[in-house]
Amino acid sequence: MVQMIALDLDGTLLQPDSTLSAAAEDALTKAISQGICIVVASGRAFTALPEKIRHFAGIRYAVTSNGAAVSELPAGKLLCAWTLPEQAVLDLLKMQQAAGTFLIEAGIGGQMYAPEEYLNNPEKYRQAAPLQAYLKRTRKPVADMTAFLLEHQHEIDCIDLICPECAEKDRLRVQVQQEIADIYVTSSTPELVEIAHAEAGKANGLRFLSEQTGIPAENILAFGNADNDAEMLAYAGIGVAVANASDACKQAADRITLSHTEDGVAKTILEYLH
Repeated sequence: MVQMIALDLDGTLLQPDSTLSAAAEDALTKAISQGICIVVASGRAFTALPEKIRHFAGIRYAVTSNGAAVSELPAGKLLCAWTLPEQAVLDLLKMQQAAGTFLIEAGIGGQMYAPEEYLNNPEKYRQAAPLQAYLKRTRKPVADMTAFLLEHQHEIDCIDLICPECAEKDRLRVQVQQEIADIYVTSSTPELVEIAHAEAGKANGLRFLSEQTGIPAENILAFGNADNDAEMLAYAGIGVAVANASDACKQAADRITLSHTEDGVAKTILEYLH
């Protein structure tokens, strides 16, 4: 029996323009009417969640910044949060200065801060036009990211390493995992290496909510599309990857549904309602 549904957003529940389709709204409304607890689980920081999601009646919780924070909706009351170890922040900054091939953006208190260079020239980092508008809307610009990180090293939720080349991203992800302690490393897009505290991760955020609500993992239905969703799908009793998911996500899933543009999530939710 499904008692909780956990939903990744980008590339899973949402359409390419970050909107909810009519079919998705209908499926969520029906699930909520049957008393099912709805959780959004996203790599986005809290302030970057779409307003439609934050204020959708009946969506109860948000796991954000890849599990670095868990909040109640719609008010945003913080239930638990982890910040990166200060040494990890300093090590990442040192790595960036030595390499000079990637940029750093960081989250504090659910708000992302990004280098002005990135926001002013996002196409250099393979960001398409729709995503460029999203970045400028959800990030606060920082002129000197090094000074910013040093000043705020004690309160950083998460860090993204922004790589213009896929090969560099893959190499960097391995290097970070090997050289920096007490961190969680994942990726949801071709240009990002996403880093949070070792206790973060969407699976751990969902595990926290399972304990808080008394809903066992076997009664959780979870949906995702990227590497950062794989552990969550493996944790849930029923893990579902959309057809456009990464290989790692599909391997962790119990089943594969239609793509996000075909309303695979909405159609699958309806299968589990009574």
